[in-house]
Amino acid sequence: MRYVLLLTLALVLVAVQVPPLAHGAGFIVNSTGDGADSNTGDGVCNDGSGACTLRAAIEEANATVKPDEITFNIPGAGVHFIAPGIGLPAVAEQVSIAATTQPGYAGKPLVQLDGVNAGPDANGIAITAGASVVRGLSITGFSPHGIALLSGAGNTIQGNYIGVEPDGVTANGNGVSQGNGDGIRIEEGALGGHTIGGMLPAERNVISGNLGAGIGVLNDTGSVISGNFIGTDVSGMLDIGNGVGIVGGDFATGNTIGGSAAGAGNVISGNDYGGIMFFGSEDNTIQGNLIGTDVTGSSPLGNGENAVWLYYAHGNLIGGSAPGARNIISANQYGGIVLHSSNSNTVLGNYIGTDPSGILPLGNGGAGVYIFGMSGYPEGTGNIIGGPGPNEGNLVAYNGYDSAPPGGAGVLVQEGAAGNPVRGNSIHDNAQIGIDNWVGGNLELPPPAITGLGPITGTSLSDCLIDVYSDSEDEGRVYYGSTNADGAGNWTYGAPVGGPNLTATCTDAGGNTSEFSAPFASGCAADDADCEGVADASDNCPQRANPAQQDADADGVGDACDAGPSGDVDCSTVVNSIDALKVLRHSAGLAVQQNEPCVDIGLLTVSGWEVGNVNCSASVNSVDGLLILRDTAGLSATLPAGCPRINNP
Repeated sequence: MRYVLLLTLALVLVAVQVPPLAHGAGFIVNSTGDGADSNTGDGVCNDGSGACTLRAAIEEANATVKPDEITFNIPGAGVHFIAPGIGLPAVAEQVSIAATTQPGYAGKPLVQLDGVNAGPDANGIAITAGASVVRGLSITGFSPHGIALLSGAGNTIQGNYIGVEPDGVTANGNGVSQGNGDGIRIEEGALGGHTIGGMLPAERNVISGNLGAGIGVLNDTGSVISGNFIGTDVSGMLDIGNGVGIVGGDFATGNTIGGSAAGAGNVISGNDYGGIMFFGSEDNTIQGNLIGTDVTGSSPLGNGENAVWLYYAHGNLIGGSAPGARNIISANQYGGIVLHSSNSNTVLGNYIGTDPSGILPLGNGGAGVYIFGMSGYPEGTGNIIGGPGPNEGNLVAYNGYDSAPPGGAGVLVQEGAAGNPVRGNSIHDNAQIGIDNWVGGNLELPPPAITGLGPITGTSLSDCLIDVYSDSEDEGRVYYGSTNADGAGNWTYGAPVGGPNLTATCTDAGGNTSEFSAPFASGCAADDADCEGVADASDNCPQRANPAQQDADADGVGDACDAGPSGDVDCSTVVNSIDALKVLRHSAGLAVQQNEPCVDIGLLTVSGWEVGNVNCSASVNSVDGLLILRDTAGLSATLPAGCPRINNP
């Protein structure tokens, strides 16, 4: 009997349907009017005449604690103009405002929210809630801001024209009465983690024509600004600039502008007073952006003043060695990157003064990179400009032709700034010298001298780290590698180099890098980078000596450049335990014998990464050896995204 009762109870429980979780309401805006809701909180959007206005929809959404959705179905074709008489109520509860639902929407806004009648101190959309979404609006003519994120975390702004009419080309900026309003303002009370734009074209905001910044970021953390056009029209080709593209201040920390993934970079061009400005902001990342060019990267659309200006901003990363992290910073009025009283920033892998091919000159008017502090203050220190690893060097070329000395240098370090290493870059064809340590910059460390060839010999300060370059003039177009000066200041570099001139720099233990040495004729032709007697245009491996032009696999790439699979450090075409042991010896500082034409571990590359650096970290080390051993044993070897798979050519 007990079992019958239990079975009966079980059947009853199964038969009882659990009610679904309650969801917020959906409100459909069907009017361009501005009437308030007639009975806020009843769950019905109605301004008293039967119409649902945007104001009434926000009021009803605010009256429920559940997530709501505001969609649009305003009768009639074409663009619909909403002009509130006073500011709309702030979004106080989680909501999605999706003007992309307006019938006929095909990528351009069909709903324009305009502040012509709203009066002063009226934001277009103000949000105090978190996890809210705004999509598909044209927001114009408000003061102070088009969209203001006042508090809350994790809001998403995508697919809007902010400061631009729905045609995508006519500026109608926000910040009209105050003169400094932003397209989007993230206020100090906002809790971070916001998404502005995205990697897909449909997620892109066009943020242009605003009198202050396109985007102002105050004391924000962990937000991502990606894929937007900031200062251009919808095509990314025409200038309708903001006052400044992006301003970060009041300890904005850990935010990302752009990114290394496809589509993550912003176009930040055509702005009146600069592309990106950070004031007192730390640990932010700027990657993959076009700053000063149109969307193609090949035509100038420069920002006024400086492209990237950091002022008392520390620990930020500009560019990177990962694929896609490079910024194109070109054709701006003054400097490319300006580090003013800023410490410990890292500048890697950028093209500063060229198009994305690195060939077309698009120089900035001032120095490519400018570092300075204040005399007597320890500011402007520890900034890293380039590096010797794969893809760490910046290309700094064709800059400074609109500036008087010393403003036309490739890299200018000035006035109290010290301990800033400048290594592994390609610096050439700038208006003045390649590296200029001016008025005490980098302690005005004396450059080395090249004294002979075969191998290259020279003198410098004792114990200096010597970097060797070649150039057609007196800068450093091609970076070859480094060696160390002994206690007497003598040094030797024996690897193949090109020409026609050789130069070198010295970096001391404090991170100060000298200017380039006086050029020394290499005896190599200008079009023979590896100095092997074969012109670059005909050379199947122009960056490494391969005089017999060996090409065992007949793929058109010489054996000296024809890397095998990731992990194949001995060029045997097979990844095995021998490769792992060679990596372990290399990481322990022991000698590793390589057969010609296979070059030393740490020089041979595939897909931009060192062959032995299988986890794409900062260097070849014992971790790589252990990963190779796991792979050869048939065990899994987890690698970061973007790394070539071990044993995969």
